[in-house]
Amino acid sequence: MEDIHRKLANEHSESDETPDSQDLRIVLLGVCGAGKSATANAILGREAFKESGTRESEMQRGRVEDRNISIIDTPGFFNTQLTDEELQEQMMKSLHLSRPGPHMFLLVINLETFREEQRNIKEQIQKVFGARAMKFTTVLFIGREKVSRREWVEFIESENIAELLNYFERRFHVINSKNECDPYQITMLLKSIDEMVKNNGGQNYSNEKEAADQKQMERLIQEIARESLHTKADLRIVLLGKTGTGKSSAGNTIIDNFVFKTGMSSKSITNQCQKHLTTVEGRNISVIDTPGLFDTSMSKENLKAEIVKCVYMSAPGPHVFLLVMRLDMRYTNEEKDTVKWIQENFGEEASRYTIILFTRGDQLKGKTLDDYISENNDLKALVNMCGDRSHLFNNEDMKKHSQVTELLEKIEKMVKENGGQHYTNEMYRKAQEKIEWEAQKQRAKRYGRTALEVIGGGAVVVGAGTVVGGAGAVAAAAAAAAGRAATTVAAAVIGAAKAGLKL
Repeated sequence: MEDIHRKLANEHSESDETPDSQDLRIVLLGVCGAGKSATANAILGREAFKESGTRESEMQRGRVEDRNISIIDTPGFFNTQLTDEELQEQMMKSLHLSRPGPHMFLLVINLETFREEQRNIKEQIQKVFGARAMKFTTVLFIGREKVSRREWVEFIESENIAELLNYFERRFHVINSKNECDPYQITMLLKSIDEMVKNNGGQNYSNEKEAADQKQMERLIQEIARESLHTKADLRIVLLGKTGTGKSSAGNTIIDNFVFKTGMSSKSITNQCQKHLTTVEGRNISVIDTPGLFDTSMSKENLKAEIVKCVYMSAPGPHVFLLVMRLDMRYTNEEKDTVKWIQENFGEEASRYTIILFTRGDQLKGKTLDDYISENNDLKALVNMCGDRSHLFNNEDMKKHSQVTELLEKIEKMVKENGGQHYTNEMYRKAQEKIEWEAQKQRAKRYGRTALEVIGGGAVVVGAGTVVGGAGAVAAAAAAAAGRAATTVAAAVIGAAKAGLKL
């Protein structure tokens, strides 16, 4: 990568002129033959780029709608004429040309030539520019005049396209092909881009922050891994649960020492992950205590950071998550959400490595633990979700070591059932990717699955949503009067906001 940047720094050409910091900087992406160069020419209003076989990233500037615009055209993804290394070099060159960074990546998709396999282009973009680039990417469909209204509706609502758009929070715009594209459509496209730039706080994309965050995480992982090499445990245990369930006390009971701070408080006593290693019955054991889930005194961001740390502190991965719950506390929706939280943050695989540890066993008063669980269907379902694995600690007899021995036996039995495997960092990584994907889909829903299409002066709403009035309707009517079709979720949402309508 350093060689690529060095090579770029030494390149000089007319098109490499540094764009003004006030320019609107746009990088065009897409597969070969999508029409990126033609789209760039349509935006600039002149034949600035050669419209076939782009092999190198190139920048051209122009003045459109009383503002300076810099457009960087790039070679197409899945380009058989370029090696992976050459394509990567040209993509890095596009960042170099758009320094200090593009305001927007426009992913150009040609409605006439789109193929199903091209939906994987999002992985290519993320691979080259990183996950942060998704926030700065908008899909631009071109060639609207070449498909019928019915074909367009079926296309935009198809499962594969919906999945692709959700990845970009359903940010998309549609225009006609270059020769059928009038100035009004370009005006609406630029307004849409302006609104998206505004939503990003006026910031431009930069991969420096992502690289710095990645390096910091790698340093943390390396430090923890070095510690783990010297202190490898035979059994690695992570304690999870709400504030006040007795996680720290349970940890002290397991290791037979008061190393984790405990106390009566509505706020979590533990606000950082803590690890302790010891030997119990000839086994080397590590126990990691974590902050209480749903603790209002701790931000979600800080809790997330600590949970990430606990995974790496247990490198190469925990053998068991002990979900600690109190018998004397009523089983509520928050307890249900605890399990949901674990699955959402560690993935569904985590339930294979989870045992529910009940504290305050003295409160059973003659009942067995099985009797207690069977009295509550929700609790029974929870335990069943964790492979019917549960254990009980009696707080009035914490020195009774047999309850620890039995717990360790249950853990080892579970490990054996899991083929001797433990929860891995790879499982955690995949869980985090799924979280990000689900979060993007949820954010997309807030935009509404609304696409306003003007056909011969009539407005049609595609998908679920509300017909947009106000500024959005005015814009649509103007497009109809021009005899063109203009479709954009962004324009619809902006119009609705100005009209005070709820999507």
